[in-house]
Amino acid sequence: MVKCEFCGAEVSRGALACPACGAPISKKALEALEAEEKTAPEAEIPVPVETRGISEEPVPSAVPPLENQQIGLQSETPGVLSPEEAGLTGGYKEGYPSFSVGGAGEQTTDDPFGLSISEETPRIVEAEEEGFDFHKVWNIIVTIFTVIIAGAIIAFAVYFGFLREKGPSKSAPAQAVHTLCMSVVSGNSTKVSETSVPNSATVAALQNIIDSLSQSGMVTVKKLRVKTENLSETKATARIEEFSVAVTSPGGEQKVTDILNLEFPNTVELIYQGGKWIVVS
Repeated sequence: MVKCEFCGAEVSRGALACPACGAPISKKALEALEAEEKTAPEAEIPVPVETRGISEEPVPSAVPPLENQQIGLQSETPGVLSPEEAGLTGGYKEGYPSFSVGGAGEQTTDDPFGLSISEETPRIVEAEEEGFDFHKVWNIIVTIFTVIIAGAIIAFAVYFGFLREKGPSKSAPAQAVHTLCMSVVSGNSTKVSETSVPNSATVAALQNIIDSLSQSGMVTVKKLRVKTENLSETKATARIEEFSVAVTSPGGEQKVTDILNLEFPNTVELIYQGGKWIVVS
């Protein structure tokens, strides 16, 4: 009997496949069976011993006589036929072309039925679909846009970091005038002295207007917009485009006054001194 390598069931030596799981009987299993039969000790046949005074009847042999045995390959498993019983005359033969049995493998001398099965899983190659591939086109577009944006960022950084001429900020003089006007209206004399020279005509004119309006109530800035017109390393000119204040009376009434409609110069001269812009007009 041959033991199936897959399920362990005992299979007749002449069977091509296991009746339990259907797995083919490999040459390796047959060789293992032959090696086991060669190494197994032969059965000892008892020999009748002549004795005197004892029954002369021969001792029955443990091995049945050959004439009582059926010679030939027969299936030892009920329901499984040997190749001769099933009428199978195929397989590998010397001198004849080799064929593949059911696609299992090529018939050779060592494997007459082509039952050698490879354990390697065949590589599945997916057929490439022909036609328009949206994902490839989308990846190309995204890559192009990424390169363009990265190039723009690098160019911007190089220009403003190295190529652009460094100089005074154009918004700094206008900011200095804005700070001065807010300080005069709020009465912050310390800030006024930091942003203007002593005896500045602009400061004096604005201070007179605020003092006059303060007699009617509290004065606050309503709108103020200043723009730098001319700029150099040490000098600048700023123009006050919009300047209005709100006067709130003790009764809660509020009146808006446009400073530019009064006697107040809307053009202011500045100089760069001590690391800051100062009003000189």
